[in-house]
Amino acid sequence: HMLRQGRAAVQVNHELEVITTEYLQDANFASRHDSKHSATPAINVYTTVKGILHLRLGNV
Repeated sequence: HMLRQGRAAVQVNHELEVITTEYLQDANFASRHDSKHSATPAINVYTTVKGILHLRLGNV
């Protein structure tokens, strides 16, 4: 409030999830398919929430 010389200020609060994403290729996929044919390997995707980031923004 003191930085704005008595003028109104605006602030906003956000909560953001902090995540990690892991991509794991199926090791058995290559052994199950013939090498003569082109194939896209199977990939498993795992997303884990690691925490919450609390963010407050305001104009000065």
